[in-house]
Amino acid sequence: MSKFALMFSLVLLLSASSLPPRAFEGTITFSIAYPELGEGMAGMVSMLPTMQEWKVKGNKLRMSQQSMGGEQIIIVNQATGKGYVLLNIMGNKLALETTANDQELIGLSGTSVELTKDSKKIAGYNCKKAIIINDSAENVVYYTPDFANPVANDNSRLQQFPGLPLYLKTTQQGTTIELTAQEVKEESVSDALFEIPAGYTITSQDELIEIMQQMGR
Repeated sequence: MSKFALMFSLVLLLSASSLPPRAFEGTITFSIAYPELGEGMAGMVSMLPTMQEWKVKGNKLRMSQQSMGGEQIIIVNQATGKGYVLLNIMGNKLALETTANDQELIGLSGTSVELTKDSKKIAGYNCKKAIIINDSAENVVYYTPDFANPVANDNSRLQQFPGLPLYLKTTQQGTTIELTAQEVKEESVSDALFEIPAGYTITSQDELIEIMQQMGR
């Protein structure tokens, strides 16, 4: 299963339509756990990332993590409705373009959200529980209403949860991934982090498949 599909599924779980009092700017450091591994994933445990970092500035989000394959980065700008997965494949620097509503790509079509009364404290913040239900699984988010959701989007088919996520649990093709915030640090974040770095070429999913096929010949 694609590790990027898992990452981007987390982005799609964040969609909301109303904002708490203030936007968050800063860094969130998450630990990553894998309670369940799908078929063929058991031998890849040592290659899977164990930490993920979010850089947030208002409605901009940058997710990055390290794995055996190098650094993996996703950039989302909700103001433009676009996102990019930054890939460096054997020296080919590519920015795979996608959209914040690309739900069918990661199997989230037909999704609904239930806001519950359950709560717990994460990284020093009181968080509320939301259950994201799709055709194959129930995914879980704990969010703090102290800050705005960084990728709130009126156009998504997902219903709202009004806050900054500090815990996410999602399942894709038998693999379950849990992100739990270990540190939440309010600080200034450079706008440059949400831009495509120099040297990267914007590409589509079809173009990426063609490039991978050519490399495999």
